[in-house]
Amino acid sequence: MNKTDLMNLLNEKFVVLDGATGTFLQKEGMPAGVCPELWAIENPDVTKKVHKSYVDAGSDIIYTCTFGANKIKLKTYELEKQTEEINFKLIKLAKESAGTKSLVAGSIGPTGKFIEPVGDLSFDEAKDVFAEQVGAMAEAGADLLVIETMMDIQEARAALIAAKEICALPVIVSMTYAEDNRTLTGTDPLSALITLQSLGADVVGTNCGFGPDKMIQIIKMMAPYAQVPLMAKPNAGLPVLKNGETVYNMSPCEFGKYVEDFIKCGIRLMGGCCGTSPDYVTMVHKHFKGKIPDKFTAMENTEGVSSRSKTVFFDNGKPAIIIGERINPTGKKVLSEELRNGKMTELKRLAGDQVNAGADILDVNVGVPSIDEKKTMREAIFSLSGFTDLPLCIDSSNPDVIEEALKHYPGRALVNSLSAESEKSNKLIPILKKYGAMFVFLPIDDSGVPEKSEQRIKIIEETFAILKSNGISVKRAVVDGLTMTVSSMPEAPKETLKTIQYCTENGLLTTAGLSNVSFGLPDRKWVNNAFLAMAMSNGLSCAILNPCDEQTLNIFSASCVLAGRDKNALSYIKRFQQTAGEKKELHKAEPIKLDCRQALIQGDKDSLIVLLEEELKAGKNPLPIINEVLVPAMQEVGIKFNKKEYFLPQLMLSAEAMQEAFAYLKPHLSKDSSHNIGRMIIATVKGDIHDIGKNMVALMLRNHGIEVIDLGKDVSSETILATAMKENIKVIGLSALMTTTMVEMENVIRDARSAGMDIKFMVGGAVITADYAKKIGADGYAKDSVEAVDIVKSFL
Repeated sequence: MNKTDLMNLLNEKFVVLDGATGTFLQKEGMPAGVCPELWAIENPDVTKKVHKSYVDAGSDIIYTCTFGANKIKLKTYELEKQTEEINFKLIKLAKESAGTKSLVAGSIGPTGKFIEPVGDLSFDEAKDVFAEQVGAMAEAGADLLVIETMMDIQEARAALIAAKEICALPVIVSMTYAEDNRTLTGTDPLSALITLQSLGADVVGTNCGFGPDKMIQIIKMMAPYAQVPLMAKPNAGLPVLKNGETVYNMSPCEFGKYVEDFIKCGIRLMGGCCGTSPDYVTMVHKHFKGKIPDKFTAMENTEGVSSRSKTVFFDNGKPAIIIGERINPTGKKVLSEELRNGKMTELKRLAGDQVNAGADILDVNVGVPSIDEKKTMREAIFSLSGFTDLPLCIDSSNPDVIEEALKHYPGRALVNSLSAESEKSNKLIPILKKYGAMFVFLPIDDSGVPEKSEQRIKIIEETFAILKSNGISVKRAVVDGLTMTVSSMPEAPKETLKTIQYCTENGLLTTAGLSNVSFGLPDRKWVNNAFLAMAMSNGLSCAILNPCDEQTLNIFSASCVLAGRDKNALSYIKRFQQTAGEKKELHKAEPIKLDCRQALIQGDKDSLIVLLEEELKAGKNPLPIINEVLVPAMQEVGIKFNKKEYFLPQLMLSAEAMQEAFAYLKPHLSKDSSHNIGRMIIATVKGDIHDIGKNMVALMLRNHGIEVIDLGKDVSSETILATAMKENIKVIGLSALMTTTMVEMENVIRDARSAGMDIKFMVGGAVITADYAKKIGADGYAKDSVEAVDIVKSFL
């Protein structure tokens, strides 16, 4: 099957997906704690029965039992060397079951690890893991691929890029969202959509996490901006405990009532996830049957760039975009020196100033002579992605540096820049296509910078024809009008404005740098700002400028109003709103003074260690530093996390910084000093091999002075309680990710109570709720690592 085949199918009918597989296999006898993929191979009749039941229920596409069949997950069972064989066999089993009635989608799930800098798995390692799985699936005859239940946009990107590199099969990518409509690492549905469809996903959607009543809100967020078809696989409501078993509270009939609403919201494919069965799929099929969708048309005017957690759209009908230009080492000695030494403090300071001043996108240039620019750019991407949610513009003259940045960037970036110079364009065009980035286009060819707008327009038209032939939409381009110096070329600004006007009239996005126009003149800002206003009147889409220049921002804001780009002058009024009888100018940049507290909140461990060293040299006692500065700073990080000002990447960076700070200070503490406020055990329960959430909780607890005995994953009740008795532990934290293993929590609590053990239990995990915790007799429920700290502190 190829992309065209899939699109033809989606234009012919609404496509029915299958339902849950793991719970079905367990009902058919699969015991807890085994490798599901291996068990499915060793029990082929059961596996075929599961697949065939969904085919008979009306599934047009069935998913294979390969969800955890990647090398990292299989290593848990010492099966990593059989990765290709396991995937190949499971694809074949599904193909035999489907016959000619259904298509087979190779299911690709998470590795269970976070990609750096949030975790220790490199992007290249993750991509190679997925590539091995994809290769086996393609060889075995999978009709398409589905990357599902992804909670980290970086992992989804790694899997999608691997799939595109290995084969030409269509790819569905499906993310899982939490109650706040964000993934575990903070990505919202819109940012995920923009990132994934730009990378080449053929279908984007969501599965697990919610029942249909809540999942439909996710689809509504994506639908107005979708350039690819959308899919949904909701759970059968919420899990509840009934007679010692986990069941879902929504019947097939109730589930089916939502199908029509999903159709109205724009989905083309639908099935079920946790708690669903063939009966649920039958209801989807019933509502889809006989309905012919309108021919799919990609939404227009939806080009934008995204970070992990924020999207910025380019729209000539709305206020122009501000691209902050200050992260550039030219003329900045402090930044240049820090970049040479691998430090990012000044870079983040410049970023923070521009964020506060109102920038929409941050341009990032780290081109210092004699520097490893690829490595430095990668570290800059890591630092800025955890520091700000603004999308980034990758600025380099080296295509290899640009590719390195795009590979590690957890979103859709803007690239500065592509030109028609043959050597540069030949290298950069394939990179832009692979990573789906937007890009600034300079109408310059091998003969140099054209003086006249007619020449620039000719280059634009010729190059855009080449881009189209390479499958790159010209809507992704932001044309730079080429600002030249008026003092030496009096007609130059007019030619730039003509170029901008041509692009605007032809529906193209535009940008311009301001400072070149005034070079060699006194009081340059007046010329720059006048030129900005003139460019805005000709339709300028975005400006590359210093957002910390208050006067420039004021001119920019006023120009948006006069150019008809600020409806009802709302943005202008907001900027100059009256407060307490005095004009309050918003977004005014305040310099960020870095101290230990601020460094920890920013997750800047390098600066934090330097600052701690200075504190100790000044004679400060390390214990008050911990108790009065670092611990309150971590509490502030927790508050930001709860308010959704911070997300998991920022939380993890700060937690790691705290860990390094404490390791640095520990040798300086006196023997009678202690940061430890108590001890506890933490474990993932028997039958469950997921430990990402548990590990995050353990890290946060340790950073708050709690000694954690981590027993790992798939831990029996006997081991947990025996360790508690041996170590005289009074607090135990239990984790479970799956509905099939959450019941084991009750067994541990029951065994402890039966033995008369005086222990406080805290439980948590993706499928756990406060009601469930109460029903099984837990003393506390933590929805995340921040709540876990508060609960354990109250216990201790």
